[in-house]
Amino acid sequence: MFDAANKKDLLEYWNNLDSEDRENVIEWYNIAEENLDDDDKILLADLIGNGQFSYWDCPNCGKKVLVGYPDNWDRFQGVKQSETAGKLCEECAGIYYKLKEFVED
Repeated sequence: MFDAANKKDLLEYWNNLDSEDRENVIEWYNIAEENLDDDDKILLADLIGNGQFSYWDCPNCGKKVLVGYPDNWDRFQGVKQSETAGKLCEECAGIYYKLKEFVED
């Protein structure tokens, strides 16, 4: 998947990530940090480096939203993927859609 030089660069990138970025992608990946191996770190570093992971606080309730966009989901089964509507979290999006349906009826 990654050549040796690329793996080294990705591990270095992982080690230099902002702690907030690292904590959020680990939470999304749904694994304890102490259980991450180098392959996991390389995979997550590549995801972040390619702009395929985002997180934010819902502007309505403040709940953290975690969203990944990997090209291939094979290694990402069991992640905590947030369902969203724009920047809204899953709960607020559900309320939004219920209200929208009510208004449109």
